Amino acid sequence: MPPHLLKLLQKTPEEQERVQAAKAILMDEPALRNEQSLDLVYGWMLQNCKQYSNNIFGAAPEYIRREICRQMRLMKVKSGGLVIRQGDTGDRCYIVVDGLVDVYVKMEKPGEVVASPPPMLSTMKPRRTSWRLSSEVNPAPVDFGAMVANLGPGAMFGEIVLLNPSAKRNATIKASQFTESCDLICLERADYIRLVRTASMEASHYNNAEVLDRMFLFRDWVKLEKMRLVSAMRSRHFTSNDYLYRAGTDAKWMYIVTSGEVMERINWTLDAGGNDAAMRRLLLSQSSSQKHPERIVNVELTLIGPGDVAGELPFVTSKRGASFDIKAVTDVQALAIDRRYYETVMLTATRDNKPEVYATVKKLRTFSQDREDWRQQRMACGISYPSAHVNVTWHLMRMSNVLCPRCGQRGHLAADLSKCDSAPPRQPPPSTNNNSGSTGAKRAPCATLLSRKVSTARSSTQRRDDNHQPKTARPDNAVRDLFDDSYLPSGKEQLQRCRERKL
Repeated sequence: MPPHLLKLLQKTPEEQERVQAAKAILMDEPALRNEQSLDLVYGWMLQNCKQYSNNIFGAAPEYIRREICRQMRLMKVKSGGLVIRQGDTGDRCYIVVDGLVDVYVKMEKPGEVVASPPPMLSTMKPRRTSWRLSSEVNPAPVDFGAMVANLGPGAMFGEIVLLNPSAKRNATIKASQFTESCDLICLERADYIRLVRTASMEASHYNNAEVLDRMFLFRDWVKLEKMRLVSAMRSRHFTSNDYLYRAGTDAKWMYIVTSGEVMERINWTLDAGGNDAAMRRLLLSQSSSQKHPERIVNVELTLIGPGDVAGELPFVTSKRGASFDIKAVTDVQALAIDRRYYETVMLTATRDNKPEVYATVKKLRTFSQDREDWRQQRMACGISYPSAHVNVTWHLMRMSNVLCPRCGQRGHLAADLSKCDSAPPRQPPPSTNNNSGSTGAKRAPCATLLSRKVSTARSSTQRRDDNHQPKTARPDNAVRDLFDDSYLPSGKEQLQRCRERKL
């Protein structure tokens, strides 16, 4: 045996004992292996297959790697035995535990017609032949090409077929002629794919649970209920201009947008008087004519971004559908909650058996009512001014004063992470005036603005005339630093003011 091959087989007594123990474990059935046995096999893999372990383990967690080791089996090949053949397809990969294997590569010449190789011995069916016939037939030797390498313990080969079933072997590997036998670990593709899919699914569940933890709707759920919801959710991808929901159809999903932007919009056919032409034809059984000209009005209602909820109205109102479309503005990734889960789990929750789920339904109804108020304002604006198409932007959405799905506060959107209650609050600037009376006078308006609730800004539905408004002092620089969006009038109040001024 060449010296460089003899060096590959050299082991200390401790290493030899460890290899024999690993082979004894791999000869057992996978279901009979305990955690202590997996520790030995997994430790041997990490120590002897450092440069190959990432090919099959990848970024999988440790318990998935241990399960991969559980599904490995031991295979013994005699000297000169064929393991894989160049050009064939396969369904398993191999790791050398003890012994050597030889690698052969046959180079194809341009224009050469490659004859199909004879079948492997494991796939040949035995045929009954006479002694005279078998003694006269000598099988032709098979040319496997030139030997290019020798692989020793810890080497892995054939792993490309684990993820690519159509891949073909690019070399022929046989048990080395310098050893009596070779011990190999084999891993089936079916077992590997099953474990990798499990790891991928669990990683996806972990990411989905993180999304729920960042929303005030689901933040207080116990772990068991939250994981049930995660298992029931489906990850959906929509390209730009795809419809998440079409008006008038059955609403089967409620979405939590994780990336991208979607738009709620409604298309109306109005007559000259601003009335719904479809409803007029339904009631009066009249068709459109020159006396009642019609026109189509497209009104953008709501712009929805990451961290927000879409399609919740039919779920909350227990209706089969809605009157508006939900369309993707950009590529959108969303988590979809099935209506069946909402009706069988969330709606059946009570304050006694599932108080956190019951509270979520109440929060969702409040959130949906706020958004529905904003939709009605946008619809009223579209009917009043059908010729003026208003593009809904993020600046306009901030004036809607809808609850933030992340923190449950008003005055900002889910995309405004710095304004959620998870962000550190802004500190007031230090006062340089040493006069206590003057300091108290300056702190009074600051405390008034900070303690002011958004409901105060939304309470009055009609704005007084400018002549009857009380004159208040203009806030100073310290107040401006603490100025937030809740100080602005609500969208309903602004719309009423525009109508009064006939803008």
